[in-house]
Amino acid sequence: MDIFSPELVLPGLIVLAGLWSILYANREAKAGERRMEEGDDRYFEEQRFYRAYRSSRDPKWIRRKGAVVVILGLAVAVLHILKPT
Repeated sequence: MDIFSPELVLPGLIVLAGLWSILYANREAKAGERRMEEGDDRYFEEQRFYRAYRSSRDPKWIRRKGAVVVILGLAVAVLHILKPT
């Protein structure tokens, strides 16, 4: 199997999304805090989420979530590579 196979595009994107979460966790947490402080009705559902799940504004939690996404993306890639043809 070629490493640049189209089957590996989706797992690659999943890994990139997880890395993005790990690298920009502080920025995501600050954006959540800012939206909570704004009190704008446009973000009503998001504010409700942030109030209900306070850990979602915690950079450590966001990094952990990103690490799990990276691990799962790599697992999917390995399964694609190792599948019998």
